[in-house]
Amino acid sequence: MYNVLKKAQEEINKSNADFKRTEHYNTGINTAWLKLEKYFKLTDFSPLYVAAIVLHPTRRFEYFKDKWKEHLSWVKTARKAFKDLFLSYCKKVPNVNSAFNFENQPNNAKSSYLAYDEFSVNYLLRKYHKQKKKDIDSLELNTYLRSFNCRLLLIQDPLIWWKEHQTNFPILARMAFNIFLIPAISSKVERVFLAAKRLITDKRNCLGAEVVEASECQRHWLKADLVD
Repeated sequence: MYNVLKKAQEEINKSNADFKRTEHYNTGINTAWLKLEKYFKLTDFSPLYVAAIVLHPTRRFEYFKDKWKEHLSWVKTARKAFKDLFLSYCKKVPNVNSAFNFENQPNNAKSSYLAYDEFSVNYLLRKYHKQKKKDIDSLELNTYLRSFNCRLLLIQDPLIWWKEHQTNFPILARMAFNIFLIPAISSKVERVFLAAKRLITDKRNCLGAEVVEASECQRHWLKADLVD
C-alpha cells in the first residue's frame, strides 16, 4: 500500500498536472499516509501480526525481507518479537525424557577425593536443561525458517500444511493453530461468546477461565478437523 500511494503521488505531482486537482489529491494521499502509519504502529504492540506472517508456510521471514528491504531494522525487530513469542511457547512444552537420566543414577559411596573430582548431579542437570532449551530453539525454529522454497507458494490453506507437519514442528504448529484460529471479523467472536454461554450453564457455573478457553479452542480444532 505504501508503494501504491507513493506511485500515485508521483503521478499527481507531474509538471503538467492541474494545481487544484493536485492539491486535492495530495491531501487525500497524505491523509491515507497518516492512517496507515497509525495502524502500522499498532502492530508493534503485539507480535501476532509478525507471527501470522512468519507462520504462513508461503511467507515466513522472506515476506518481510522482500517488503521491508529498505527497512532492515524493522526485519530485525520482527525477528526478535517472533523469537520471544516462540520461547514463551517453549516454556509451556513439558520436558522430554533425557537420554541419560541423571536423577536415577546410583548414588554409590565415594571417597572425599572422588566426590570432589567428579561433576555434581545438580550441575549436570542444569547444564542438560539449558542445552535442551537451546536445542529446541535452534533445531525447530531454524529448520522451519531455512526450509522455505518456491514450491511452497502453491499452498493455499496454512492450517492443512501445519496439520501435516505438526510432528516435525510441534511448538510452531501449536502457535499456528492458536494464531490462525483467531477470527478476523467480530461476528465470529460474537458466536464464540454465545457458544461459551451455552457451555457455562447453571450447573457448570464454577468453570474456570482456562477450562472455558481450552474447551472452546478444542471445539474449534475439532470443527476444523485439526485434531482427531
